[in-house]
Amino acid sequence: MYSRYIYHALSALAFFLLIAWLTGCSNGENPPAGNFSLSEASGGQMNKTASNAIVITSAKIMISNLRVKGSYIDTTNAENDPDVDEVMLKEGPFVLDLNLANDSNVVTVNTIQAGTYYGAKFEIHKLSENEVSPDSEFVDMATGKTYTVIVQGEYNGSPFTFKSTTSAKELVVFQNPVSVTSTGFINVTLLVDPYSWFTVNGQVLNPADPNNSESINSQIRASFMQGYRDRGGLWHFEGHCWGFVELGL
Repeated sequence: MYSRYIYHALSALAFFLLIAWLTGCSNGENPPAGNFSLSEASGGQMNKTASNAIVITSAKIMISNLRVKGSYIDTTNAENDPDVDEVMLKEGPFVLDLNLANDSNVVTVNTIQAGTYYGAKFEIHKLSENEVSPDSEFVDMATGKTYTVIVQGEYNGSPFTFKSTTSAKELVVFQNPVSVTSTGFINVTLLVDPYSWFTVNGQVLNPADPNNSESINSQIRASFMQGYRDRGGLWHFEGHCWGFVELGL
């Protein structure tokens, strides 16, 4: 069981959900079969302010039960949103390896029932004893300890590896409902800024200091934000040219 159940629909600058649809491409490529996909790309503002002290070279998260929500979410009481009217996109557990190279990765492509969707839900997953890890780095073979988030990089020029055991259920509410049709195509892109996990009130935390673990874990759990609807434009990833959002902040 998960030790904590966190729902952060309106949190701070780390993850942004960008709602998009196919707008046509100069390279002539088409999206994969299906009417809905979820992708991930690096983004956010904290990486610009924190990079003098910290450089992240890799970041990955163990995730399970990635879903979209097909009924209204009361944002004033999101913590108590019931697990109903949901469509599973990817059960897992699986590893989300964050793209830090100003590009994006497709996480999953599905054909889902046409309708209106109000948010995305997933779990930062801590493996149980009888689960096989899709990535050996998430298991300490000597102790059997399992991890949910692994980040590598440098802090003030010294290498570090931060491993988290935090687990949580996460809910991200779309700014506007997303209408999925049986014949169209919609892509949702998660813009992820792992630098914000190591920054509190403008202060960069040393990931190698055990005293900072609780604060970093809290930042990870609270690092999801509401979604924004596509208003046109282009977003390139993995050689594809699909539609993306312009943030209406």
